[in-house]
Amino acid sequence: MLALPAAGETARDDHPCRNLQPHADLSGASLGIALPGLAARVAAGQRLRIVVLGSSSTAGPNPDDRSRTYPAAAARTLQRRWGSKAVEVVNKGVGGEAVPEMLRRFDSDIYALKPDLVVWQLGVNDLFRFSQTEIAGLEPAIRKAVHDMRARGIPVILLDLQYAPRVLRAASHDAMEGMIGRVAKQENAGLFQRFDLMQRLAGNAAGAAGLTEKDGLHMTEGVHACIGRLLGEQVAASAAQAPRQELAGQIHAARPQ
Repeated sequence: MLALPAAGETARDDHPCRNLQPHADLSGASLGIALPGLAARVAAGQRLRIVVLGSSSTAGPNPDDRSRTYPAAAARTLQRRWGSKAVEVVNKGVGGEAVPEMLRRFDSDIYALKPDLVVWQLGVNDLFRFSQTEIAGLEPAIRKAVHDMRARGIPVILLDLQYAPRVLRAASHDAMEGMIGRVAKQENAGLFQRFDLMQRLAGNAAGAAGLTEKDGLHMTEGVHACIGRLLGEQVAASAAQAPRQELAGQIHAARPQ
């Protein structure tokens, strides 16, 4: 059964994931955290700013038109839920970057923007640039970055690898997937399981090619639409959850207006 549309969307609203695989079971996925601070800001009439940091998976194929990327699709989903002026999603994807380059952008592309939520897509280019030992050595820096964001009151969602032929051929993809999930769990961050969701859409490794461009790596426009919708739905669902004591630090104080 396909994941249900977010509350407030009409039954006539065709879910983009159905265009890829009508019978895929995408139910049961969640970020694993509560985000009550987002709903509180919306209820108070305050505009949300969500920053999505990442590589070309986030930037999309055309840097001059990011309207067909998954961050844009997530923004449209949340705007249908909360109102067109309630949510701003800032796409900070830069093609070709690995974790070390992304970390150098935190001051300018995250902290300077004072976000209410950060989605960090990471790990793909590292597979093709670093050895297995070097990839294992990235974990402390990733963990510290997530810890520092949460210490500043910014909730974080880590967005993992894509299920793509080139990723599946990379020797370290399992280790990277495990690292991202481990950091999310240990640092009380959310985890958007793109790899698992795309695997369900593909059905098997052979089907992964149908979800990517000819390069066997980058997601098709249809997958961007599907993944973005699911991300928006999961953020909205997490925002509707009651706060838990251990997540209280994730509620971001209101930005100066």
